[in-house]
Order: sequence, then structure tokens, then C-alpha cells
Amino acid sequence: MTNNQDFIEPEVLTQGAKRVLIKFAGGTRQPQQALIGPGTTSYELLRHLGLSRDYALSAGTANTTFGGNEILYPLVNDGDLLFVSSLVDAGI
Repeated sequence: MTNNQDFIEPEVLTQGAKRVLIKFAGGTRQPQQALIGPGTTSYELLRHLGLSRDYALSAGTANTTFGGNEILYPLVNDGDLLFVSSLVDAGI
């Protein structure tokens, strides 16, 4: 799959990959489709998107932010919408 490709080959999906749509919060970057296979972590997906560990991946709310080494495959469904935002450290 290339970055701007909207069509994913059917045989890739039958091999167990899940499609997700990634939206980028606070930026002008267009939403992007990605494939997640068994064992894919948040950091691997961010790296695939060309992003560093300075970003967080979530299902939309603060309590659904995935850990960097968290395996995404069992936590998402095919067709889910995920969000990328800047990682913010809160402290005193």
C-alpha cells in the first residue's frame, strides 16, 4: 500500500491485516489508511507513518491512548478510526 492509495488488495486483507484510518490532530496532514498485522505496536505504526515517538496514538479520547509498545491488533477492529496527536507531558 502506498501513502495515497485508497484501495487495498483483497488478498492482503484475507491474510489477517486490519485496515485503520489515521487522522492527524491539529495539523494539515490528510487522513491516511494503514494496515495493522498481528504484533504491530503503536511505535511501529507511528514509524510507518513517518512520525517519531513524540506522538501518541489513540482511539479518540484521553483514556484510549495506546502505550508505545502496546500491540494494537487485538485492540482495534477492521475499519476503526485512530488519532495521532503530539505527545504532551503533564507535570508540576
